[in-house]
Amino acid sequence: MNKTSYIFLILIIVVFGVFAGVGRHNWSGSSVGHQGHGGMHHHQMDHADTPRMPDNAGRAACGAVRIAHAGQRMIGVQAGTVEMAPQTQSLRALGRVAPDENRLHRVVATVDGWVREVHESTTDSLVRKNQVMATYFTIEFLNKQQQYLYAVELAERQQRIAAERSGGREFYQNASYSRGATLQNVGNLRDPVELSRIELLVMGVGEAQIEEILRTREYATNIEVHSPATGVVLARNITPDQKFERGTELFLIADLSRVWITTVVYESDADHIRPGMTARVSLPRREGVFYAAVSHALPRFDAATRTFMVRLELDNPDLALRPDMFVDVEFFISHPPSVAVPVDAVLDSGIKKTVFVDRGNGYFEPRNVETGWRSDERIQITNGLEAGERIAVSGSFLIDSESRLNLAAAGMCKPPPSNPAEESGTTGGHNHARGHSHGGTGMHVGH
Repeated sequence: MNKTSYIFLILIIVVFGVFAGVGRHNWSGSSVGHQGHGGMHHHQMDHADTPRMPDNAGRAACGAVRIAHAGQRMIGVQAGTVEMAPQTQSLRALGRVAPDENRLHRVVATVDGWVREVHESTTDSLVRKNQVMATYFTIEFLNKQQQYLYAVELAERQQRIAAERSGGREFYQNASYSRGATLQNVGNLRDPVELSRIELLVMGVGEAQIEEILRTREYATNIEVHSPATGVVLARNITPDQKFERGTELFLIADLSRVWITTVVYESDADHIRPGMTARVSLPRREGVFYAAVSHALPRFDAATRTFMVRLELDNPDLALRPDMFVDVEFFISHPPSVAVPVDAVLDSGIKKTVFVDRGNGYFEPRNVETGWRSDERIQITNGLEAGERIAVSGSFLIDSESRLNLAAAGMCKPPPSNPAEESGTTGGHNHARGHSHGGTGMHVGH
């Protein structure tokens, strides 16, 4: 034979061998399928080699899945033991600084007048107590000064006459008038001096200006507007040469040495916040931490958002916190001993909450649970788990996906009977059948 004939013969032999191997493989597969359940299973494991749930697992629950230890490491599944211990929950919220309503000072005009001067008292400027912020003119001021000085001179004349009649005792002029009545301490209104002094105070004349009038015995043209406290000017409603009426608010001043912080918490978290509780306050992207106390005021409920507005109070000596600034608020809530697991361990579908219990030998069983409070890292389990059980604390989503694939492939299964008597009353043959039916247990011979 020539070289071409040899090559052709070798090709025929190779093709014949390939077809012979494929035919033998198909014949063998059909024989095994025939010996099983009418060719429905392509492969049947011997009963002795079938993986089983551990003895402490009981009946396999619907959707149980087995993942070998190598597979667990590959997909990041980790198991942990459920413990009952006291828990500290960290609740974070966004807060907003507001002035303390008890430290707001409104400078209101009590007479009609005209603004003469406005000093360095613009909005957001810092003013000191008794600092002159503005001056204004009113015709009534001259009349009240005249009444006051006349009453003082009359009282001094009467005291001088009384002193001469008593033997020329020393007369201390102006001693009783320099410490006269105030708006908080009215004094004796039958005394003309005290009465006229009160009328000047009601007009808005400060005590310092009254003392100056008494000392110099000269009439002042304008009334000085003094700051009632050290704080920040939140509003200035006057300009020079402006006419104003009685009741006009001239200035609004806030004492920011102590401020409020309002924060919003959800309805489920509001029950854990108590009056007097300490919260940590910090400014975003700034150093420094403040500590505030929850006010005793009743939190206000917002029906639109179903949230509560909680008020905090804290000292602000350096004025680092200004009105309308946003701050980070963190509450530390202590819970009594309870069962709590990592948040990643619970799968929340919106209808039910599920965890996967580690039954040993790589088996994970789904179990519905009920939850309570929740923090950033842990969630309370109120029903469904007990201390000492082991669950999947990470990778639960992948386990759930594998479980759903098994259910879809094997058909939906019924949950295991809740009455142990039902299991004990079953026949051995029935149990034997359950051991061979992967669809009935939802078991997956894993990875």
